[in-house]
Amino acid sequence: MLGGFIKVLDKRGQAYFILLCRLIDQADHTYLELVKVIAQEQKSGDRLANILEVTNHIENLINLLSRITKIYSRLVSSNKISNIQTYIDIDPRNLSELESKKVIDVRNRIEHIDEDIANIETNGPVSVSVDDTYTKVSILQQSISFEEIEFLLQQYHHIASSIFNAMPVRMSGGVFYFQDGRTTML
Repeated sequence: MLGGFIKVLDKRGQAYFILLCRLIDQADHTYLELVKVIAQEQKSGDRLANILEVTNHIENLINLLSRITKIYSRLVSSNKISNIQTYIDIDPRNLSELESKKVIDVRNRIEHIDEDIANIETNGPVSVSVDDTYTKVSILQQSISFEEIEFLLQQYHHIASSIFNAMPVRMSGGVFYFQDGRTTML
């Protein structure tokens, strides 16, 4: 679908957009797999049966959200790193810094848990896990709710969609035609 339309972006913009779309898609898939496994767990009542699979999905999801957050932060920074910034029609303040910070905090605890274990600073689960009410993911003192994760996924989808929707709708004879009537040449 992107075809030649992505050529309106400079090389760095093309790379960022493809990476952003790929990571968002991967995060969605990972989240849906996590929800499926948790539903099986709730149905069976056996929290240990899928503990490794749940842990893997959570860690992968948190890492993906962290990567997406970092890319988005670069794209909305004041530095002109690519013309892709002109295609983002979302006010960066709409993306909650609180949820983004929580993702980073949980990710950092996952990444540095060995240091916490070595220092015997273990107040809370030492492995990333879902709480007993199935409403949040926690590791030590850091947590993020599924509601916050879903909000971030929705916001990142909106960002990718806004970039995509701002791209040309057709190209003819080297001229790109946009939905609002603008044109530009390659």
